[in-house]
Amino acid sequence: MKTYIQSLFAFSPATFIANLFLMIASGLLEGIGLLLLIPLLSLAGYTVISSDQLGYIGRWIHRYPWHVTLPELLLVYVLIIAVLAKLQSTQQSMSGAFREAFIRSWRNRLYCSLSYANWMFTLRHKKAVMENLLTTEVQRIGAVTHLFLRMLSTLVLLAVYLTLSLYLSWPMTLIAFAAGLSLVACLLIQNKKAKHTGYHACNHRQAMFSTMSEHFSGMKIAKSHGNDQCHASAFCELSRKVEKVQTGFFRIQAKTSMLFKIGSAIVFSVIFYCATVWFKMPMATLLLLLVVFSRILPKISTLQQMYQQMLNMLPAFSAVLGMYEKSQEAKEPGAHVVSQRCALKTALQLKQVDFAYDQKTALKAIDLTIRANQTLAIVGHSGAGKSTLADILIGLFVPDAGEMCVDGETVVGEHLQAWRQSIGYVTQETFLFHDTVLANLRWAKPDASEAEIQAVLKMAAADQFVQGLPEGLNTVIGDRGVRLSGGERQRLALARALLREPALLVLDEATNALDTVSEARIQEALIALRGKMTIVIIAHRLSTVRHADNIIVMERGCIVESGSWRTLEAWGSGAVSNVVAGCAGLIGAASGYRGQAAV
Repeated sequence: MKTYIQSLFAFSPATFIANLFLMIASGLLEGIGLLLLIPLLSLAGYTVISSDQLGYIGRWIHRYPWHVTLPELLLVYVLIIAVLAKLQSTQQSMSGAFREAFIRSWRNRLYCSLSYANWMFTLRHKKAVMENLLTTEVQRIGAVTHLFLRMLSTLVLLAVYLTLSLYLSWPMTLIAFAAGLSLVACLLIQNKKAKHTGYHACNHRQAMFSTMSEHFSGMKIAKSHGNDQCHASAFCELSRKVEKVQTGFFRIQAKTSMLFKIGSAIVFSVIFYCATVWFKMPMATLLLLLVVFSRILPKISTLQQMYQQMLNMLPAFSAVLGMYEKSQEAKEPGAHVVSQRCALKTALQLKQVDFAYDQKTALKAIDLTIRANQTLAIVGHSGAGKSTLADILIGLFVPDAGEMCVDGETVVGEHLQAWRQSIGYVTQETFLFHDTVLANLRWAKPDASEAEIQAVLKMAAADQFVQGLPEGLNTVIGDRGVRLSGGERQRLALARALLREPALLVLDEATNALDTVSEARIQEALIALRGKMTIVIIAHRLSTVRHADNIIVMERGCIVESGSWRTLEAWGSGAVSNVVAGCAGLIGAASGYRGQAAV
């Protein structure tokens, strides 16, 4: 609670104080409106309170009824209420704007912090949890803020009413106040239960969101395996748990309200008995005091209910704050700085590079030099460390030991961001937007000309299928490119990478879903780029790596052999022979299958 209030005040102190000022002004005007009941009753012939009891205020109130008529006093009352309504309206509008700005601030802060965190942080956290925090939980922070501002306003009014009741009868007020505090203290256990259910609800919502996101991401596989019922059952079970927790909170609120009403009735009875039997209070004064108390008790009840709701929702703030702090700790140096692109003029080097995932070694003592405009192929069995090595080369991971140098300069800090600006990267899983072909391409280079776009489409063997789309470049390709085939998506992703004119082009199994004709066209494009661009290819197909200037063979995170295709083939032994034999076996098996299909 303390951290939340500090965050709210630090967001905009001036707006917060202005809100508080309007609340105080509204409370004072409402108190003045109640005070006018005293002269109104006096004009009606009732003695409510003596001048001695209120001092200067009492003498002022009792002096002016002799010179003010009832219509004039009623007109003043109406004017006060009109001003009060205007102040309250302004305060409500200001509070609403303040609340929405606070939500936007936290949403933007968390989103930017997650975006600027290092890649390892992203791998260790579920995407669905981050999405849930940015949507549902941040919105609940807005609800907490709304409740907190209402609580402040209610507290101000409560203070005004208590002050007025003290003037009317301070002994009765102290008795009522003590009884009210005792009542609130009896309900503290309900507040603890509300906070407890809030944490459970937050955890269940995150689990439900994760289940939903994972199902939608793998919808095709789930349907093909007939596992829709499994995902639906898991989601419904988590949804039931959320309902159960929230229903439990509503029961807590209902029980609290019941207990408070019973307690209020007891307090009212005690006040009435003491006022009439012990203090022999005049009826007019008693009625006015009861009017004030009738305003105070509902305010206390409202405060209790709002406080419970805040406790139930505050875990959302704790979850958002926790993720924000973690992502801030993982923030990369210069991540928010737009850097200039790097030029790879001489060589990209890895010097004694080690890297581990959670203390599990992935790369060990890697020494590698990729000369500018050279084509390097990386081969090896699954789990050999090929993709990890690629992630090091493109700057997603920073080596645990050793260093990566571009043209002799170590790639760290802001230089790392500049290096990423110079990368063209195509993965096995394509990344496409639910937008047009043209928009997807221009994501890589917003100012690309039509001639540049047509050139890279041709280089990526994507020109013909794009021309065949209903609206050509202006065709919307659907969520993640669902309207395209797997091979078409990869060719479009390759064209986008080429449009960047990268200093380093990395193809991580980029041709694995292409047919023979499309792959041949891409191979022609890569051969044409040979000597003009630095290229790293991770592949299993012999045809993909055969024309590389250099091939490295990886095994268990180490480079075991390297050389040109002819050199490695001539050696015909060791780890490379196993990799080459495996690749050749796959090609041979595929050729045999095609022959049988043709027959």
